[in-house]
Amino acid sequence: MIIGLTGFYCSGKSTAERYLKEDFGFYVIDMDKIGHKAHTLPEVKAEIAKQFGSTMINPDGNVDRKKLGAAVFSDKKQLEKLNSLMRPFLLRLLNEDLELHKNENIIISAALLFDAGLECFCEKIFIVRASLWRIFIRGWKRDRHSPLRVHRILRSQKLKEYINQHAKTVDIVCINTNGTPNRLRKRLLKVLKNEGIKR
Repeated sequence: MIIGLTGFYCSGKSTAERYLKEDFGFYVIDMDKIGHKAHTLPEVKAEIAKQFGSTMINPDGNVDRKKLGAAVFSDKKQLEKLNSLMRPFLLRLLNEDLELHKNENIIISAALLFDAGLECFCEKIFIVRASLWRIFIRGWKRDRHSPLRVHRILRSQKLKEYINQHAKTVDIVCINTNGTPNRLRKRLLKVLKNEGIKR
């Protein structure tokens, strides 16, 4: 079983991911880590230097992710250019990982699961969500973001649109992360049982 895991900002995706791994035995493919790994590939470094300039490569030969991020995230065209460059390598690494663990229950954890088109790999999608008040509190504690900044981040996310778009074609399950860690574990156990997923 391959499950996609995503969620709204500060809604508890990392916590749900940890419980699914530690308590329920899922193998987790973290797309952030896949992205980091992709940046170490020689062919990716060469393409980044070619398309964004040699200054994006540090003297040690590694991609300066901070500098690259600053260069693309304020420019939509440059961001699309980088995403287009990275996508084949990310998918290659993802497919390799899926093949290695094909006999296990797998979680593909990605904040931008739908944006990256990764729902096509998944039999089910788990979307974690929390109350706005809890998101505000978590956003302040974790990132020191004001409620206004958190509200802007939430507005920039397109999860609601994706849920509406894919509701009839993808098996989507929303999971409430409000409450104690033990309550979340119980909710996850209940969801897995309801979905017929064995531990």
